[in-house]
Amino acid sequence: SAEYWIRRIPGAEKPIKTIDQIKHFNEEIKHMVPENFDVLKLDKSRPGKAVIAQLQLEYDTLKNRKLFDVNDKVVPQSFFEQEVKPIMQIDQVPSKIKVKWGVAIRATSVRAIPTIVEMIEGRGDVEFDQLQFSLIKLWTPVAIYHTSSDGKWYYLQAPYVRGWVKSKDIAIFEGRDELKTRLKTGSFLVVTGESVRVFRDATLKDVLQRPSMGTVIPMASSKSSEGAYPVWMPYRKENGEVGLTKCYISRKSDVTKGFPVYSQANVIRQAFKLLGARYGWGGMYNGRDCSGFTHDVFLSMGVDLPRDSKQQAMVGT
Repeated sequence: SAEYWIRRIPGAEKPIKTIDQIKHFNEEIKHMVPENFDVLKLDKSRPGKAVIAQLQLEYDTLKNRKLFDVNDKVVPQSFFEQEVKPIMQIDQVPSKIKVKWGVAIRATSVRAIPTIVEMIEGRGDVEFDQLQFSLIKLWTPVAIYHTSSDGKWYYLQAPYVRGWVKSKDIAIFEGRDELKTRLKTGSFLVVTGESVRVFRDATLKDVLQRPSMGTVIPMASSKSSEGAYPVWMPYRKENGEVGLTKCYISRKSDVTKGFPVYSQANVIRQAFKLLGARYGWGGMYNGRDCSGFTHDVFLSMGVDLPRDSKQQAMVGT
């Protein structure tokens, strides 16, 4: 058990870093790892040239690789030319992009190109979709750079990954400042269990979704009702704009008001909660891979590690 190992560590409950030290460490990580962004500090406009170059690079790289579909057949280049390239509409990226700002209304996959078609490196290797970059959590802030021709995908920048996300999973705020105000103001709950249920109703009967460990959810009130915490959940209106609805999380759920203490004991406790959880390459199946495991454990205590394992090893503690 977790407590078995905790008892063998002298001073295991002692904080490794204070809240202020964690904030400073998170800023250091952003400087050390160029792929880690503070989305809320990005410019409100962006040169289109850089986005065009990135889109073209990702398209060309995948098109020129030998990849297989889930039926073990080689994905032909014609699929990219006829199905993917028209949707990406790279030639429609303006010279100066006016960035849009939004949040994920649920956990959602970030893809290399705008398609749900799975592509694998070797026949039968279905657990490792090469188009799957990562999974971003509920309430993750994003900067939107481009939209697919069918409107079903956004090309966006999230805190530690850039790629294509289904537009139905993103709700747009009026601007960066409005998004920042919503995310930085008021009390919040942190999911400290493997996942928790969010309910539409205060009677805790109608489940809306199950956000995973490390998800930060704004509270609708600093006070809780007898059996539940009221929280704000974002949703996407028909015009794509954000709406907020009050939902509820049981007070018996594995959540904390604010982040728990960052200590050796809590690292072990959090890690043990993920025993038996589904493996998911890049967050496939709403699971976790090796770096996703460490990312969620530390994120649940406010330590915003990079998503990639090599980057995690570089930043240390």
